[in-house]
Amino acid sequence: MEKETVDFLCEVVRFEKSIRKQLKGQQLEITKKKKIQMAYGHMDKMIQRYCDFLHVEVPEYEGLEFEIGLPVDPLNLEDFEEADTLYIETMLEPVIKEKGTSRIIRNGKAILAIKK
Repeated sequence: MEKETVDFLCEVVRFEKSIRKQLKGQQLEITKKKKIQMAYGHMDKMIQRYCDFLHVEVPEYEGLEFEIGLPVDPLNLEDFEEADTLYIETMLEPVIKEKGTSRIIRNGKAILAIKK
């Protein structure tokens, strides 16, 4: 798969995720919120169709316990002790994998935190 296609998919997924977070945190007028939710739902369906077309998937790792071997590049791993139990607090870039296989096309980039 071409690098430009993977880069584009990563950016679209990051944009969608930021909209999702905004919808959860904003106090918008009901009509504006419904319009944004409809646009978000449409965008989500388009991303799924595009992933199906490319035969890829974007698994969710945010919130999972971090362990070495996951297809995630932690950007702050050196901030913790080896004995700390960590989880993936934020995915800055998504993991992209070939649909129906374990083949990773691109590792994600993540921020870790201590699991409490």
